[in-house]
Order: sequence, then structure tokens, then C-alpha cells
Amino acid sequence: MSDIHLCKDNIEDFRLYYRKTLIEELKIINKKVDIDLIIISGDLVDKGGDSLRAISSYESFQNPYDIFEKEFIDPLCTEVEIKKEKILFIPGNHDIQQNKIDEVKEAGVKSILTTPKEVNRLCEKYNTDFNNLNFEKLQNFLEFESRYHTKDEDQYYEFSALESKVIYDFNSTKVGIALINDSWRCSSGRVANHFVGSNQFHRSVNFFEKHNTEINIAVMHHPLECYNENEKDEIENLLHFKKFEILLLGHEHSKKFRGSDFGNNKKILFTRGRSAFDKPHEKEIKYASGFTIIDINFSSKSFTCNYKIYDKDSSTFSDDPVGGEAIKVYHYGIPQEVKEKVDQKGKEFFKGLSKDKFTNNPNK
Repeated sequence: MSDIHLCKDNIEDFRLYYRKTLIEELKIINKKVDIDLIIISGDLVDKGGDSLRAISSYESFQNPYDIFEKEFIDPLCTEVEIKKEKILFIPGNHDIQQNKIDEVKEAGVKSILTTPKEVNRLCEKYNTDFNNLNFEKLQNFLEFESRYHTKDEDQYYEFSALESKVIYDFNSTKVGIALINDSWRCSSGRVANHFVGSNQFHRSVNFFEKHNTEINIAVMHHPLECYNENEKDEIENLLHFKKFEILLLGHEHSKKFRGSDFGNNKKILFTRGRSAFDKPHEKEIKYASGFTIIDINFSSKSFTCNYKIYDKDSSTFSDDPVGGEAIKVYHYGIPQEVKEKVDQKGKEFFKGLSKDKFTNNPNK
């Protein structure tokens, strides 16, 4: 799921009909096959959640994400019978607290961060005090994430203000999940020429290698098209050559499915789902609410993505054919046919090759 944007303006619609429909749909899915994880790829609340605290029944709440937990997470987990630690999330640009954007700090940081190298250098320099980089604007989200996953039982969770790392064990098959904070550089206005800090991916890979993961998933809010061109290229390289199999995205409120082998025959899937809620009366079908069910088949090395769309008139979810098929199957890793082709070429090359062609032949 992504882009829920819970706020004072849409919470009544959410309570009256959307939440119930979402829960009923998830219950049906959970009966067919257990839901292992629910991942929210950013924008849990709208504009830092300030409007939620203006609701009379929530005036005593200090952190708007506690309201999100009460309104969204708790009913879903209770009704669908999913453990709370199975809900993972990252911040989006709308999770920024607008009233904590320091214009002087932002101007200073922006003037320094002109290359991917400088982004990583500055993050390393201030890794014990991110407030020098104006992380105060994400304080509510980070405090909530840290508290929420303190006592995880089902998976190993390592929190940090930048990337958080999760190891989830699917019947002895370990999956690594990199929850990338790519919104720390967001301020007000449009997200463009964006930076995130590529070392978030390097640290995640090191963590996954230590735990011997089978496949790795990266979760980001912004599509790569939003990034500074140099860092975009660097991140794409990291995803392809550092053992990631799928990238989950949000931000655009519309679905997109893209496979890529980046020229090295290693398949990776980029998928973006619809906004999970935001505007319940959205008239343009491209931006209607929905979510995606992703089923991983380890034996066939495949992802099956089933896109769902919400119909406001019937208040139901159905398969989503808009902008492409409702169900897409994608094979990750290096395809078997490529492996077989390489093996066959190797056999043909060495077949009949005389030993005396090798200069290090011990018989000479």
C-alpha cells in the first residue's frame, strides 16, 4: 500500500465506508493464503498529520502517527487477525512536518548537497545528530517507527533514522527488506533533482549478507525519475548488482509495473501501486484508490502482482485492468534459459580444446 494521506478532511469517509471495505477485502485474501506482511511505502498522513490532532477526540495526542495507528493499523490488525509487527512503513514527503522546516538549514544543506558523494559524506559526518540536517521535520514519524518496532517478535528489525532493515523468515527462507528513508531531503514544493544517500543501500546489503538472505526487497517512496541524474544512475546500479530483486514505490498515486535486466541478465522488478486512500471521491480512474497483492514463489523465482482498484459507487475492490493487466507475473534473478545458454556455450568452448593450448599446463 502507499499514499494513505489520512487527515481531518478524509477521516470521516475513511471511517464510514472505506476502512470496512478494505478490511473485508483483506480478510478474503487472508483466508486464501496468509498475509505475511503489509508494507506502506510512504505518506501515511497528510502534511505531517497536523490536521489529525485538530480533531476534537484527538486533541490530547502529541504524535499524529499514534492517531494513524488507532484509526488505520489497529482495526486492520484486529479484524484481519494480523500481528502488528507485520506492518512495515517508510516516510513520504507528506510525512514531513511543515512547521519544522528550518529555511536556513534547508538552504545550507541544499547548497552543499550537489553530488551523491557529498550526500554520503554529510550523512556520515552527522550520523549521531541528524538534526544538523533538519531531521526535526521527521521527528514524529521517526519516534513512532522506533517505538512501534521496538518489540518485534516475528522478524529481526534494525531501526535507524535513515534506512531501517528487516529480516523476515518465510519458513526458513530469509527475505531482506530495506526500508529506505528517501524523504529526509523533502521540504515544501515539488520533489525534483532529489537526493537520498546511496550508502543506505550499501548498509542494507551488508546487513542482508550477514543474515544470508535469499532475496532482498527495497522500499522507497519516490520513483527514480525524481532523483538527481547521477544518484539515479548510482541507485539503479546498486539495485541490479547488489542482490535486490524488487523495488516497491509510491508517490505518483497510479500503478506502474516495469521489469529490467540492466544489461547484466539479472532481472529486477520495479512496481508502484495506487494511492491506498487519499481522495475517496477521486473522479479520474487513473488515480482511484487501490493496493497490490504480491505473491513470491521461491521455487519458480517469480513475483505475481495482483493490482486492486476501489470502486466508490459499489464500495468494493476488484482486479485493476487500468493501464495494463490486473495480474502480472515476473521472474527475478538470472533466468534459467540464460543460465542454460551460458552453460551450453561453455561446454562447446571447452569441448575438444587441447590441453597443450594452456600455458600453465603442468605436463610441460
